Amino acid sequence: MKTRVELLQLADKAEIRCAFSNGTEGYAWTSRWCDNCIHDKPARNEDWENGCPLLGVSYIVLRPNEWTENEVNYLGNQYTCSEFVKDESQ
Repeated sequence: MKTRVELLQLADKAEIRCAFSNGTEGYAWTSRWCDNCIHDKPARNEDWENGCPLLGVSYIVLRPNEWTENEVNYLGNQYTCSEFVKDESQ
């Protein structure tokens, strides 16, 4: 679990802007990335406190610096997450 200090450090580095313009964009992106990443596996098992901290930062209207914008932008592909690690157990 990330400490509050670690979460605040992530938030301090984040860009102040909504990562997604609406819920549809957010769900499309998280289903493509977060739902397949080892870092958010705890949240998929209802252990919300140990889920991906970057996703948590995005919920407070910040775009994590670890999410870089893609040139080819379509639904579910707005960003590439530099911390993504494929969850091979799925």
